[in-house]
Amino acid sequence: MLTLRTCLVLGSIFLLCDVSFAAKKPHNQDVVQLTEALTAALKEVANVRFTCPPPFTRIVNECFYFNHIHPMLTWDDARYVCQSAGGDLAEPEHFGALYLFLYTQRISMHMTEGSDHRLRLGARVDNTGTWKWVSGRPVEDVIWLDDEGNTTELCMSLVLRGDGPPALARDDCQVAQYSVCELPI
Repeated sequence: MLTLRTCLVLGSIFLLCDVSFAAKKPHNQDVVQLTEALTAALKEVANVRFTCPPPFTRIVNECFYFNHIHPMLTWDDARYVCQSAGGDLAEPEHFGALYLFLYTQRISMHMTEGSDHRLRLGARVDNTGTWKWVSGRPVEDVIWLDDEGNTTELCMSLVLRGDGPPALARDDCQVAQYSVCELPI
């Protein structure tokens, strides 16, 4: 299935091809019409690219949603809720964007000074013992907190620490936690 971004890029390419073909004809009215159509299409692409549908919020080039309606869920249940909203558990391209988003959501999370909060993200250990994101991409270059769950079913959590910077933790997938969803754009 093609993503919205792919469809818009392909549509723009087809329009560019039409403009190039028409431009070879001297003083053709089609050139003017196709140029106007291309300009309008590119403006639409720019508008679509920089917005996220509710309940998602755009931060940098990612769309996140803090699941405050069903706050405490296991990893599988959190993933189901995210998929029901059209996304999946968060697989942030830039953790800084995720941190910024979560900072804007701190009131929804009932964060208090000095308390830690754990949020489900979209990575877990597969049956071969390899950490992978929900997309299947391997998790690379991660610095973990020292606390590792004593279970064979490990999932990634982001720990928002009241006394320090956010960190990634390995937690039992069956323990209910808050979660963050992401919509691919």
